[in-house]
Amino acid sequence: MRTNWSNVLEQAMGATISAGFIALIVYVCNIVKRNAQASSWLWVGLPVLVVIVLVAALTWQAFGRLVSALGRWIINNWQLVVGLPLLAGVAYGASELTNEPWAAILPLGLALATTLLARYRPILRRKQRSMSLQAWNGNYVCAESGGGRELIANRDNRSRWETFQLIELGNSKVALKAWNGQYVRAEKGSGRLIADRNRIGERETFELIELGDDRVAFRAHNGRYVCAENAASGYEVAANRDGIGEWETFALVEP
Repeated sequence: MRTNWSNVLEQAMGATISAGFIALIVYVCNIVKRNAQASSWLWVGLPVLVVIVLVAALTWQAFGRLVSALGRWIINNWQLVVGLPLLAGVAYGASELTNEPWAAILPLGLALATTLLARYRPILRRKQRSMSLQAWNGNYVCAESGGGRELIANRDNRSRWETFQLIELGNSKVALKAWNGQYVRAEKGSGRLIADRNRIGERETFELIELGDDRVAFRAHNGRYVCAENAASGYEVAANRDGIGEWETFALVEP
């Protein structure tokens, strides 16, 4: 699995800047309260926390499955990691400045709305369209049972099971949603394509490569290209090829 270190560094820098902003908010609150001891603990503890977050984000792939899962979660949810302390700081500052607990409700709501908007705005802007994938053998790719199972390229005609939603994620990245509403993923190890996920993550994200003449190829998270195997393999669809050839080429057929 390849790591996009530029994205990791961008998000780590964003988390650091956000953490500094949180520190400023809390520091102002402490000045208002004239609590020098708490302020000192803040500036001791915050750099330690930032270092832990950065180390986890930059080295998550090197320390096994547990640290890998933790680091991936931090990278994918860094807005949440930063947003929760930010919400607490805003609410605390509002209640302390006004001496009224209810005063925290308004800034808390505004901060929550801003955090959610920043995180999910790309989702709201995603473009999607219905299409079918036609493999090299002339057959259409099918999500068996309409989803929840593997993808195979053995159908002569198009129907619901052979229709997918192609969701544009930006930067030539796309996701495929089967008829049952679940997303297609590239299975770890074998690279088999299975439509059984409820959200878009790393394994559900593919790079769409335009080849011309309405032909495309897909590259999965493992760096390999999606291939429609031959009859001996049951026309299985899997991301297990190192280059683009006839079997790794698909036609996007719209209704």
